[in-house]
Amino acid sequence: MAIQDLELTPQQAVPVPVVQGGIRRGEDQSAAQEVLLLVDFSEREDLRRVMDEHRSMPHGDVSSAWSRPIDRPDLVWLILHFVQPVETVAIFEFDVASQGKLVDVLVQHSYVTLLPGGPDDELDELAKKEHPSLRVEVAAEFGKQWDGVWAEAIATGDSVSLEAAAQIIQYERADTNLRVLFPDSPPVEKIVDLFRHPSKDALVFVTDDMLINQIKRENPKIAESFDAHFDAELRMLSRDLSQTAGLVGHGVIEEPESTEKKLVGALLSNALNGVSAAVELTRLGYRLQPAATLRVATAATAVAIQLTLDGNKVSDFLTGKLKSTEAIGPAKKVVPFIGRLYGYLSELFTHIGPLFGEIQPNVPYDANNGVVARTNLLSAQLVLLVVGIAAEIAFFDYVKVPRYWRKAGPDAFELALRPDVEQTIDDLFDRLSIAEDAEQPN
Repeated sequence: MAIQDLELTPQQAVPVPVVQGGIRRGEDQSAAQEVLLLVDFSEREDLRRVMDEHRSMPHGDVSSAWSRPIDRPDLVWLILHFVQPVETVAIFEFDVASQGKLVDVLVQHSYVTLLPGGPDDELDELAKKEHPSLRVEVAAEFGKQWDGVWAEAIATGDSVSLEAAAQIIQYERADTNLRVLFPDSPPVEKIVDLFRHPSKDALVFVTDDMLINQIKRENPKIAESFDAHFDAELRMLSRDLSQTAGLVGHGVIEEPESTEKKLVGALLSNALNGVSAAVELTRLGYRLQPAATLRVATAATAVAIQLTLDGNKVSDFLTGKLKSTEAIGPAKKVVPFIGRLYGYLSELFTHIGPLFGEIQPNVPYDANNGVVARTNLLSAQLVLLVVGIAAEIAFFDYVKVPRYWRKAGPDAFELALRPDVEQTIDDLFDRLSIAEDAEQPN
């Protein structure tokens, strides 16, 4: 059937307005996919009669054909010739560049379901309701030239080569197949991998925005759950950090010409930032990573202690000859338990051990999964103690009320931890189950 072979009335010669179009999975074995068209029949009483008369005839007596306007190569027409019980013709016009996916499904000898409606209607909503519709088989051959027609429209509209347009067509077909089979699936261009989950009998889509989703969507939720469960611990850590940061800042400001004080101040400030980072990582749901940051903070503090004890080491530090791992030994003269803490953070978290053998997912905290988070917070408290003890001896002249040290002479100090501080340290080590033999060799 060709359009020139039909005797059309002026009304039939005007394409029926297509308000919306969509693609869905075929309702039965007859088609894998079918097209839905929301069409405006307000000016076509004959087509409304077709709808009514065909209700008792699933497909009716219809023939179909494809055609193209002579003066509009960017358009294609689908012509449906209804023979009985009502004879009439309906022309549906498609813009190849923007509606090529609809045409592509239809040219595969598929079905089109017509739903009458207007601009204020939504195709998806009408399709879900018991709305009058007409399902018609499109058996017309478009011919082998369809791919060329579609590619030429894409090439012209997007200013790309025909080869690039052919690749776009392959993408569009893949996207259509995926969208029909899995309506809730992500866009094809975002999928980097997919696999079937055997236990859940579901398809798992891996998209290219996992990092973005984790940072922008999931982490705020996890942080909110952390705040609900660990607010008291967070406030305590904040107070301890603030006291030490104030002392370090005071000391550096008071001695701006001292290279040693500037370096010690920078090391301790960076150590405090390391504690802040570790707490924030924990707050965002990262279970294993905070300890590595705390270990670096501990090492930076050990170097600060060594520079405080021996100003001659400043040149070694500036030339890169002073290794942080070698500073743990000298630092134990100032903070006796620093070796135990450093060894604990190294063996269980920084060095890849059994904890890394299980997936530690970033999920919101609840009463049952906060053990590792609490461990990180206890470790952070110990590291803050180390930094605080180091800062107090480095900037003792600016300490208003000593917490850790007592001056024993002009250049002599004694570690004088209050009983409650000693008890806190012992409790922290006990709760973390850090034994004496956890210490790293020097």
